[in-house]
Amino acid sequence: MASALVVGASYFAGALVPVLPVLAGATTVLPSLVAAGSLIVVVSVILAFLSGMEMKRRIVTNLVIIAAAVGITFAIGLVTKLLWGVSV
Repeated sequence: MASALVVGASYFAGALVPVLPVLAGATTVLPSLVAAGSLIVVVSVILAFLSGMEMKRRIVTNLVIIAAAVGITFAIGLVTKLLWGVSV
């Protein structure tokens, strides 16, 4: 149960970061990208330190994986909109 709470809280905090600039009044995507990118770099540095991995390699690896996940999610959203007319 404790692990589930930690994972849930971490997920919520990570998902909240890109939304905060919008709640603060941002009208473009750039502030959300900067906030999310900064958090990715900070988490990558911490993980590199804890695992003994080279920091630059960890940062690039995490940025590539997350960019791929975002791209795939965006593509799924486009296909969903085209096939079923669902728009968010």
